[in-house]
Amino acid sequence: MSNGVTVLGKPVVKMLQRSHFVALHSVTAAVSQTCVAYYNRVVHKGEILHSHKYCRDLKRNSYTVRIVDDAYYQIETFVAADIGSGHNCYALGRYLRQVPFHFCNRSSLLKSVHIVPVSKVPSALVAIPVTDIIRKCVFISLNSCDVSFVCNQVHINDLCA
Repeated sequence: MSNGVTVLGKPVVKMLQRSHFVALHSVTAAVSQTCVAYYNRVVHKGEILHSHKYCRDLKRNSYTVRIVDDAYYQIETFVAADIGSGHNCYALGRYLRQVPFHFCNRSSLLKSVHIVPVSKVPSALVAIPVTDIIRKCVFISLNSCDVSFVCNQVHINDLCA
């Protein structure tokens, strides 16, 4: 695949689902290709990124990511297609909207940049280029909370000043 993205596994080639066709319109105005290759895993920047479908079978969440505009996103599936700008790989998924949340009464003193509260209600399905993904995150959803949490993974390079 191009742009430093490598798809993993055997593709499932089929007609675009209507919701996926609409999601790809968030990337470009004209989606001419209707038959695409679906994947559950890709490699980008040395990390294996999984789709929700793949992780559902594994009983873990490794499909929550941070993207270039510092937004959080959950990947439902990957699509490899030429939708007008050459053959590329796209993640189809949903944005997680950041919401206010107080961890305790002194939340102004304990503001964490690594734990981000997000709404339990994700956005509509949208597509993004896989190259917009910065890194994987940890997603935590508790039944006792009105919000979920995304934890930014701290890499050793981030600790060096």
